[in-house]
Amino acid sequence: MSLILLTPLWLFSPFMVALDDDNGAATELCDPKLPGDDFVRPNMLMGHFTYGQVKLMTLAWNAIAGRGIQALMAWGSYRIVLQGITRIAEATPVEYRLLTAVITPSSVFQRTAVFCRGMVGLKGWRPKFMMGFLLYSLGLLVAMPSIFEVSAGYVRPMGVVVVDSSSSSGDAAAGPVFYVSGDGLPRDVLAGLRDGTVEYACRPDQYYKWGFVMNWFFMLFAFFAVWVFGMFVVWMDAQHNSRLTRVGRQFGGLRGVVDLADAVRYELGPHTSGYSDEELRKELGKRAPVRYYILQDDESERTSVCLVPEPVPETTKV
Repeated sequence: MSLILLTPLWLFSPFMVALDDDNGAATELCDPKLPGDDFVRPNMLMGHFTYGQVKLMTLAWNAIAGRGIQALMAWGSYRIVLQGITRIAEATPVEYRLLTAVITPSSVFQRTAVFCRGMVGLKGWRPKFMMGFLLYSLGLLVAMPSIFEVSAGYVRPMGVVVVDSSSSSGDAAAGPVFYVSGDGLPRDVLAGLRDGTVEYACRPDQYYKWGFVMNWFFMLFAFFAVWVFGMFVVWMDAQHNSRLTRVGRQFGGLRGVVDLADAVRYELGPHTSGYSDEELRKELGKRAPVRYYILQDDESERTSVCLVPEPVPETTKV
């Protein structure tokens, strides 16, 4: 998946470099690079487009690539994240607010804050590491459209108007000539521009070029590669070490609602209809964290799965 992200660039980079065969004279003389330009200014450019065309291309890139990759990441990681939360809840007690944030609608900032606070209360480096990666995944998922937006764009190249185009060989002046960046200036004119013997003026081209900021793509490739590898590790860990995941009973969705409701009923009793949402949040905040237990009755061979505080009370045993 990481390599697929860069496949279009590998396929079209020779074509785009050929289109942007810039001798550098106009850029060097009229539009020199400033510190930090490499991280925000497209440096792999192509084509000659109108302003409306480059705006439409930028909008399509942000909508299709940025939002599309974000949707693909969310769809591909949803079940893996639920398996990771289930694995954490099997290994160590988890606060109610963290489990609630997984199954209830909330803003990204609220969910991120809850995950950060919940990670502090986890026991053991494995659950903390897994929760840290889930936070990284959430942050990358949110930032993906912005990263794609800044990774592409358009520029209006500068051109050189040669006021005195007489060459160093003594040819007669041919009058003002406009050279667009990338047109290829004659060597004698280029040498005269650089040593100051040819008079010139700068003028922007009437067309725009569209392209990519390659530094952002390389950073995006690194972020995405870490995400893919981390998701694979979370999935493998859940498949090998989570009994609930292996039987298809991970936390989340309706299953998570039922499990969490059973835990709340165990802590507060069956009569919770009189509590407001804020009162429930305060009461559960005072309670001990909960974790999954799989209880086995040797006599009846019945298995019970419950989400309760540790240690397991005698009354919860089958």
